[in-house]
Amino acid sequence: GEKKNAYTAEQKKAFAEEKNAIYRGYLQTMTPADLDKDVRCTLLKLRADGHKLAVGSSSKNAPLILERIGLGSFFDAVADGTQITHSKPDPEVFLLAAKLLGVKPDAALVVEDAEAGIQAAKAGGFCAAGIGPAANSLFADFRLQKLSDLLKRLRERTEFCSAIDKEYAVGGCTCRVVLYFGVAKPLLELLQRDDLAVAFFLFFSGFFTPSVELLVGDAAGLD
Repeated sequence: GEKKNAYTAEQKKAFAEEKNAIYRGYLQTMTPADLDKDVRCTLLKLRADGHKLAVGSSSKNAPLILERIGLGSFFDAVADGTQITHSKPDPEVFLLAAKLLGVKPDAALVVEDAEAGIQAAKAGGFCAAGIGPAANSLFADFRLQKLSDLLKRLRERTEFCSAIDKEYAVGGCTCRVVLYFGVAKPLLELLQRDDLAVAFFLFFSGFFTPSVELLVGDAAGLD
């Protein structure tokens, strides 16, 4: 107990500042070569496809790290420890990043490698993808082995989106496929249609993972 209280608040602050100075000295040795190739290629592809990209980090060194690895001006927004008062698992940094991007949390995806980050994302109303140590998080909506796996998920979403609100002829009946992304439109709006034989309601259990939740027959005699 005595050792734990052996240092004054001023001394502890001085130790922390010295530690951070050593760490920042290490960061100065970083170069663009330290950026993983898979991460770089994935970010470039996301940018080319028109996605808004932001960094949400509780670290006050985030801008320096991005600068050193060649991403200083790459992202549309950067929210870091100098702009927030609460660290993860508080969602403040992600909510700020979304605000800077001009998007709502439920329209954004957070990719995190830490459990606290996953919890922060879910607390803020975001969809969360776990990667690295966070891939095993029970709170993650889905898991990535590597960042480029995200591109496959986005391709799957694009394919499913092409089916939104379209009608198909199936077995002589007219069917409509309606796709939801976890947001339930009023069902009566569709159920009161008298020109459709069947309506399929696809809800998402997790990020881009479709499952048929409801199959409804109408006055055409389908049960």
